[in-house]
Amino acid sequence: MLWQGTKRPLSSGLILVVPVLFGLVQSWLVLCVLSVAFLAAIYFGVLALVISFFARSYEFFVYYITVGVTQWCI
Repeated sequence: MLWQGTKRPLSSGLILVVPVLFGLVQSWLVLCVLSVAFLAAIYFGVLALVISFFARSYEFFVYYITVGVTQWCI
């Protein structure tokens, strides 16, 4: 959880450096992206832990991907 919470804002911050270097960022409010990235990383980390907790076998992960991810791709 801590790794995800630090990795995502770090990578988002590094991606944010490019528009800043080109002068495309007009406001410092863009730094709020880092807090949103942190919260999103924690959210998805908790979701992954909950799914892993309820998994009784490896086949459960296949079911999760089939039901969840496939529907997003349609």
